[in-house]
Amino acid sequence: MESFKLNKTKSSIIFSLEGLDSFLHIREITLITNENVNNSLSSTISSIQLGYELSYTVFSDEQGRFVDDHKKSFPIILCVNPNQSHPVFPIDLKIKNLRFTVGNNPIQSCFTELKIELIERRSINQEYEFKFDIESHCIKEKVTANC
Repeated sequence: MESFKLNKTKSSIIFSLEGLDSFLHIREITLITNENVNNSLSSTISSIQLGYELSYTVFSDEQGRFVDDHKKSFPIILCVNPNQSHPVFPIDLKIKNLRFTVGNNPIQSCFTELKIELIERRSINQEYEFKFDIESHCIKEKVTANC
């Protein structure tokens, strides 16, 4: 099984989708911190937002700037059980590539990028990271300077 981590300094990761059969299956997400997780689990989870976005560049100019794109965004919800003692969240979320049409063009396209993002809605004063245990097919991590 593969994995990646998101935290304050690396809050997003972008994958290139190589075809319509591309998918990313998130098995579970684990919160890793040096603090006592039991005391701050629900507080930490309520302070963050996880989500993913599928995108496709419809048109870019000669300099490579995006002129138009097609995007779909979805939340990743972590449910905290009041009796939960371990910061492990079984997600079992399979993100599949989708077909769509752009405008009046009858030719179907599929998304080319998948971005998974961590957003702090309230400041968290402790170090933490989220480890995503995944399986993937026809997906490669895209190296960017901004992540």
